[in-house]
Amino acid sequence: MSLAELFNEVLAKPGMYVGRRSIARIKSFIDGYGYALVNSGKYDQSDPYYGFQPFVQERLRITTSHGWDDIVSFMSADEVGAFELTRELWNEYRGQASPES
Repeated sequence: MSLAELFNEVLAKPGMYVGRRSIARIKSFIDGYGYALVNSGKYDQSDPYYGFQPFVQERLRITTSHGWDDIVSFMSADEVGAFELTRELWNEYRGQASPES
């Protein structure tokens, strides 16, 4: 499973994967999966997930070197708002990236 596919799954069912709608937990889970892909030799630099970071920065007009999770959390009032904003941004990004992502 690609990182983009897993990110879709986690955003659809966060309770099943990380216990609740928490961007910090989701980011940690995805990072762990990415680490496992690298260690198993299955790293795919073309995975659409890797374009999400620059998309979030451009879309929210943020030029700092913070991760997408920190940016979204900063732009949101609370954890639930950050989760909802992440889903909105991911869906918008996927719509622009390609019909398959």
